[in-house]
Amino acid sequence: MELSDASTVTDALKTALAHYISIEKIKRTSNSIVTEPLEFYYTAAELRSKNQS
Repeated sequence: MELSDASTVTDALKTALAHYISIEKIKRTSNSIVTEPLEFYYTAAELRSKNQS
C-alpha cells in the first residue's frame, strides 16, 4: 500500500491490477510487432511533402 498510495487493500489491488494489465498489453503489442513488423505506406520524402503542404 505504500507504493500505490492507497488507503485500503482493495484500492492497492485495483492499482496493481491496472498496472499489470497495462504491462501485459505492452508486452502483447511488442510481440506482435516483432512477429509482424509495421508497414508504412509513404516514403520519408512523401511524408515530408505532405507535411509541408
